[in-house]
Amino acid sequence: MALVRVSDEAMEAVNMVRTGKASFVVLEYVDDKMCEVADIGRGPMGSPQESWESFATDEHFPEDECRLGLVNFRYVSPTDKVERQKLALVHWAPGRSSMKARMVASFGLKGVKAQMGSGGISCSLQAHNL
Repeated sequence: MALVRVSDEAMEAVNMVRTGKASFVVLEYVDDKMCEVADIGRGPMGSPQESWESFATDEHFPEDECRLGLVNFRYVSPTDKVERQKLALVHWAPGRSSMKARMVASFGLKGVKAQMGSGGISCSLQAHNL
């Protein structure tokens, strides 16, 4: 039995972000005994043109819950002025969440990454403050 499970709906949402059909998806840990990750119920969000500011909000990352976010981060390269994009995985573990929730989220992160597959994810960020 796996200790980490990513729901089918969450994987579909992740794949939509990977293929550029959505700008981002926010996932939550739904079980504190086993690291189960599921979509927060809104599915992949944002048109592919939306910005970081529409992703990094209090609504998506509350101060008392651990979450994961996958965002298609767009930027203009300072050297050649060409628009580029990179996938970033954000591990949200705020100080106001319970110690148990932070430990489960941290423990499960490696398994979640393995199930999601690292293909295309350029960087991982751990955050506790927006």
